[in-house]
Amino acid sequence: MAKNIFKLRAWGVESLVLFTLFILFVGTLSAAWWGAMSLRHTVGESAATFELDPGGLIALEKLRTLANSKYADRRIYFMTSADSLFAKQQKEEQEFTEALASYQKKYGLPGVDNIISDVSEIERHEDDFFKQGMAFRESLTQPKIVAQFYSAKTSPLVSQLNGKFDELATLHTASLEETRNRIQNAKSDAQAMIPRRMEILTGALVILFAAISLLILRILGERIRLLRERDRLASEARKAILARDEVIAAVSCDLKDPIAQLSAVADENIKAIAAELQKAVYEIVDQKKADLGDLSLRLEQFDISEILDRAQVSIHPFAKTRDVTVQFESGSHSVLAYVDVERVHRVLVNLIGNAVKFSPRHSKVLVKVKSDPQFVNVTVSDSGAGIPADRIEKIFDNFWQAKKTSSQGAGVGLAVVKSIIEAHGGTVRVENNKAGSGTAITFSLPRRRPANAPIKKPGSVGVRTVSRSQASLDN
Repeated sequence: MAKNIFKLRAWGVESLVLFTLFILFVGTLSAAWWGAMSLRHTVGESAATFELDPGGLIALEKLRTLANSKYADRRIYFMTSADSLFAKQQKEEQEFTEALASYQKKYGLPGVDNIISDVSEIERHEDDFFKQGMAFRESLTQPKIVAQFYSAKTSPLVSQLNGKFDELATLHTASLEETRNRIQNAKSDAQAMIPRRMEILTGALVILFAAISLLILRILGERIRLLRERDRLASEARKAILARDEVIAAVSCDLKDPIAQLSAVADENIKAIAAELQKAVYEIVDQKKADLGDLSLRLEQFDISEILDRAQVSIHPFAKTRDVTVQFESGSHSVLAYVDVERVHRVLVNLIGNAVKFSPRHSKVLVKVKSDPQFVNVTVSDSGAGIPADRIEKIFDNFWQAKKTSSQGAGVGLAVVKSIIEAHGGTVRVENNKAGSGTAITFSLPRRRPANAPIKKPGSVGVRTVSRSQASLDN
């Protein structure tokens, strides 16, 4: 029960009301559909009855014509004794009998069977008179006398037969009139039904649409309020970040001079510690600038081998204390690239320092340079424990460290490496060595000067190109 109540609360009042209105809306449409189908059926019945069938009257006139023709041909036959007329009247007799049976079967109006029975009785009497006439003819009675006998006997029968046909016509006329009345009533009912149902449907839909519109307006208003609240919180968060970064920048600036003074008077160990502290400060400042889109580069065309030489001098004391050999393979010819010298130097020192830090003693770290027409590719390979495959994508996150090495650093350096290299327009790629031990990190730097457009990390980092002399003055 508590679980169900929790679900209802999670839905929210607006959601429940909207769901209820939706159900009502579907129900109303379903009822409208059913009413439309019912109305369609009613109108369909009206349309079906509107097709008045005059076939009964047509069939009745055919019977009347056949009967009268048969009687006339028989009278003429008795007067002329023509064989062709005998055959014709016999055929007419058969056609009349078949047509009468078909009519009775097809048009079963109330009272038709009784009238058909009377017609059959009249036909039997006529047939008896015809047989008597045939007997008189065979006894050589004069044809005129036989014809007069037949005509005198059948004339009343013809009148009776036409009377019966008139009765049948009256039945059909009454049936058609009744059908016409039903059509008129159905049309009147449909005309009254359509406006009434349409008024009800329209009213229900208007109410539902109005309720849904009000609810949607309420939801939109709540959404606008939440968006404003989100913007307010985001603005406060940005202000907090800016305040934090201002503190970091201020602390960094305050630390630069004391660290420089400390390095000038300290021995080698203290100088190494001061250099490491200064490097960490630079890394934090650069990463925060990159996060804020304010990392500006001083680009100049510079020989990568000179940066490697400077990095080798910087890293040598640390590598010596770790009993790790750092081997550089840069080729015999110079390779130029457009770089921010100081920052690329820090990238190299960072990557080589990490490689030395995570390599076992008496091992080797290899720094290799390859180039193509567009980029200079620098690879730093170590002999350490490597990085699990499912965590390689995370190593460039701020403050990320593998569990085994979490005590050996804060994990800021690789995030800075990625920001600086991507600001140059290059890429950073990480992969474990095929031998199963150690990691290789490769970064690329552009060899060509940017053409009319700054090289940027998508969305933020600015780049400007300076000359060698200006770069030396700025630094």
